[in-house]
Amino acid sequence: MPFEKFVVTTGTGEFADKNGIPLASPSFYAKTKRILNRKIKKEDYRIQQIKLLEKFFQQNIIDHVLFQYGTTAEKAYLACVNLSIPFTVHFHGYDAYSLKYGKSYYKYILEYCSNVIVVSQHMKNQLIYLGCQADKISLIPYGSNFEIDHNLVEYKTIKRKFLAVGRFVEKKAPYITILAFAEALKINKEITLDMVGEGDLLPVCKDIVIGLGLENNIKFHGACSHDMVKRMMHETDVFIQHSKRAENGDCEGLPNSIIEALMLKKPVISTFHSGIPEIVKDSVNGFLKNEGDLIGTKDKILEAIEYDFEFPEMEYLKLENSIKRLTSVLNGQ
Repeated sequence: MPFEKFVVTTGTGEFADKNGIPLASPSFYAKTKRILNRKIKKEDYRIQQIKLLEKFFQQNIIDHVLFQYGTTAEKAYLACVNLSIPFTVHFHGYDAYSLKYGKSYYKYILEYCSNVIVVSQHMKNQLIYLGCQADKISLIPYGSNFEIDHNLVEYKTIKRKFLAVGRFVEKKAPYITILAFAEALKINKEITLDMVGEGDLLPVCKDIVIGLGLENNIKFHGACSHDMVKRMMHETDVFIQHSKRAENGDCEGLPNSIIEALMLKKPVISTFHSGIPEIVKDSVNGFLKNEGDLIGTKDKILEAIEYDFEFPEMEYLKLENSIKRLTSVLNGQ
C-alpha cells in the first residue's frame, strides 16, 4: 500500500511489534512500576496496555489504524478513541459470526470506527444486524494472485481428481467431505481425494478413512506451502469444501481456497453457506448443496466427473484489485 506501515501484534496476550517484542519496557524499573500500579493504584492490566499502545501511536505519528479482526479491535480501539485517531475494522469470519461476539461486544467499536470492511454481502448483513451503520461498511472480497500456469495444467474431459484445502475444524466439516466421498467411491472407484491442512479434527478424519479402508483413494498431506497448494490446485480436477455453521455460530467469511480454485478455473463443490454462493454459482462454476447434505454432496461429486462447467470472469477477485479498493477506503476515498 502507498503509505508507511507499522505493525502491532496481540498474539502473545500483550501488544508487541512485528518481531514479537512487547511494547512494554523489559527493564526492572518499568516492570516493577507496572506491577505496583496494578497492586496499589488498582490500575487495570488492559489500561496499561492501552497506554503503551497510545505511546507507540504517538511516537510513530500514526494517523489511521487498520484492525485485522473485530476481536483485535475490541482489545485496542480505546487507544484510537483517546487519541482521536480514525480506525478501520476488517472482519474475516468467526469474529463476525461467533455467538460470543454479540451486539454488546461490538457496540462501541462500531460506533467509533470510521470504516468496516467485510468480505461478502452475507457478512455485511451480519454487521448491520450487530449494529453497524450500513454506510460505514465496504465490501472487499479477499483477492488471489493465482494465475493459470499452462505448463501445470492437463485438460481432461473426465474429472477424477478432487482436492480439499483448509483447516480441519468444525465449520469446514472435513468429515462430511470424507463420508460423501466414501459414498461416491461405492459407485466410482477411480476417483481420488487429496486433503491439505491441519487442525483438531485431523486425527478423527484419518481414523474414519482408515476404518473405511480408503487409504488408497483419500490421502492427507498436512500443512503445505503456498507454492505446493498452487501446484496441487493446478493438478486437481475439482475442488471440494463442505462449509457449515459451527455449533458456536462460527461461519466462513469467504474461503480463500475457494477463490484460488475459481481463479484457476477449477469447479467447486461446496454449500449454501455464508458468502460462498456469491462466488460459486450452482451448476455454472460449481455445485452447491445444503449444509450437512452428505448424500446430495455424493451425488454432485459423481455428477461433476463429466459436467461441463463454465467460468465467468472474476476480475474483482484478483489480489491487486482488492488491494486497490482497500487502499481507497483507508485514504477516505
